[in-house]
Amino acid sequence: MMKKALLIKKGEFEVINDEKPRLKENHVLVKSKIVGVCGSDLHVFLGSHPRISAPAVLGHECLGEVAESSPDSIFKPGDRVALYPIVSCGKCAYCKVGEENLCIEREVIGFKFSGGLAEYLKLHEKNLIKIPKNFDFSVGVLYEPLAVIIHAVSLIEIKKGQPVIITGAGTIGLLTATYLREELGVNPYLIEKNEDRITFAKTLGFQVYNSIHDAERNNNELLRPLVFECTGYYPLLKSLLTLNVVPKKVVILSTFQKDDAIYINEFGKYEISVVSSQMYKKEEVIDAITILSTEKREKYRPLIVDEKYYLENVQQAYERSLNTTNGVKVIIEIDKVIEGRAR
Repeated sequence: MMKKALLIKKGEFEVINDEKPRLKENHVLVKSKIVGVCGSDLHVFLGSHPRISAPAVLGHECLGEVAESSPDSIFKPGDRVALYPIVSCGKCAYCKVGEENLCIEREVIGFKFSGGLAEYLKLHEKNLIKIPKNFDFSVGVLYEPLAVIIHAVSLIEIKKGQPVIITGAGTIGLLTATYLREELGVNPYLIEKNEDRITFAKTLGFQVYNSIHDAERNNNELLRPLVFECTGYYPLLKSLLTLNVVPKKVVILSTFQKDDAIYINEFGKYEISVVSSQMYKKEEVIDAITILSTEKREKYRPLIVDEKYYLENVQQAYERSLNTTNGVKVIIEIDKVIEGRAR
């Protein structure tokens, strides 16, 4: 038997007992160790995700340890592993050209299939990546959202000295800002209205403004900036078109409501390139793991929320994720329990 956290309905988890998955060919049984709460998980929790709804076992940002494997598997019991959550068909035109992140039948472990909010999960070998024995789980859990950033940046060219604006100082916004600063030597400006997040971003050394127009008024150098849109807030996206000098490129890293639309000629009038980004490729997940395997991980550690959460209090973890202040990423330790409480 094992425990798992099941989202039974909008805004409500229940920790239940279930049968431990049985091993089958080409699969590995993984003991889940640590799971990050993603913004897309929160959309499911709040009932606002366009495709996924309760009941669901969430958790696609997951690190663990191999519990069982077949004798001929490349994975052995005790191996530390990261979940690669994309399940692709391998047959469509996108898969054939190495773009399985765009697979027309793509599903995601932690949404369509049970994710890391369970003591054990059964995964196909292709959905696992070995990680170093000394890999620090407590900050390494950022590997999945960091891969999102690495992929998005790979789609564009960032010229030296080009001004960069990031809308939103949540997990994706601050991860983007940190990656650009540490890997590319770019110091971006952030746009954020939440005072707690503004304060937190400033402690990390970033320049933050309340609005896009504030940023423009206070900087003569924001001429044709590159913008990473990380909020999904339509009025903010539209406000980019009202700058005195509009952006040259806008990279969309957020999800908008279906009815949000901007007249296409508004982009064409100023030669604005809009770049959409969808998840990542497996090699980019490996790149993220590589970064977080080095001392550079310490640059990302402040993004992790200090409070400890476990499978037993997953409800509180998700509610805390809706109101992060000091840190932006809530993590849940699966194989530990609340101190003083027996299994």
